[in-house]
Amino acid sequence: MAGCHNFYEEHRLMLDEQLLEEQRLQREEQRLQRELEERPLALEERKMEMQMIAAERHYSQKESVAMKLKTWGEAKRNTFTKTPVEPIEMVTWFFSGWKVCLISPKFQWSYSLY
Repeated sequence: MAGCHNFYEEHRLMLDEQLLEEQRLQREEQRLQRELEERPLALEERKMEMQMIAAERHYSQKESVAMKLKTWGEAKRNTFTKTPVEPIEMVTWFFSGWKVCLISPKFQWSYSLY
């Protein structure tokens, strides 16, 4: 009878171990499932953070004084033609340049500083 009792005890312990192992595996599976559900959210948050940083960097570069001067200088360079060689063409070149300067509010602002 003691051998039979020992057998049932071992069998019950083995079933308990199997049950505990199944529960552990189930918890591990649930943890992995939660991680998989959270990963896209974390990735999306990281992507949004990177976009915000890039937008701030772009805005700060765009709004910097150096960038404004560079943009204004490029616009001025593309607006004015090269100085003509012929003396008679110089008169029309100065008039056209003066008209451009009068139209441009940025030039008026910078001209008023001098």
